[in-house]
Amino acid sequence: MSFLTFQIASLFYILLLAIIYFSKKRIKNTDNRIFAILIVINLIGVVSDIMSTALAIYDFNNALLNPISKVYLIYMVSWLLLFTIYVVLISDEHIKLTSKPNLLRITILGYIILVGVILYIPLYNHSANGEIYTYGPSVTLTYIFAGVCSLIWLISIIINRKSLKNKKYIPLLSFAIVGLIAGAIQLFVPEVLIITFVLVFINFLMYFTLENPDIKMLEEFKIAKDRAEKANKEKEIFLYNVTNDI
Repeated sequence: MSFLTFQIASLFYILLLAIIYFSKKRIKNTDNRIFAILIVINLIGVVSDIMSTALAIYDFNNALLNPISKVYLIYMVSWLLLFTIYVVLISDEHIKLTSKPNLLRITILGYIILVGVILYIPLYNHSANGEIYTYGPSVTLTYIFAGVCSLIWLISIIINRKSLKNKKYIPLLSFAIVGLIAGAIQLFVPEVLIITFVLVFINFLMYFTLENPDIKMLEEFKIAKDRAEKANKEKEIFLYNVTNDI
């Protein structure tokens, strides 16, 4: 059970976050769409992590262990890609996903190719002496992709260093710190599987940095009301002037 402590905690928190987030009506903007997908991806990743770890502990020779472990790697690259897109979007509010259709197509194509390669190349599972982990070319490729994403994050931080006070950068800066700590723990104590918990934690931070939909709806309603009142006032003045002229 000690092997699954962080995974079970992650499952509890991601389910709680999903219930809280999806139980309310949300504004359909890009940030919320990305966040919603990240929740679903995180849920899939936590379940696959629990299943692969449980199989490695109790039934290491099960034929499902390798496919489930690869699903977990796909979860990792999917989460990293979406989080990177989110970082790019908050770095430049003028960038829209639909404004760069060619870049979007290339990104989707690259993601499909990456997933296909991860599914094709070998993956090995290790379970001995109290240590459970995966290794092999597919894991190495995932690490390389994580390094590329980290480089993009670093460039975004450097270019937009004057905007780091923006609360939307909190998940990114936290990931930089917590990710390093988690990586060190994973390196020296490989049986403590903490990466999934870190990604769920970052999702929680993102929830608190998203704009409050209720406040935003009220603000939009107030703006619409002010515009309607202004239009009515202008109409009354026009009718008053016409009446005077008559």
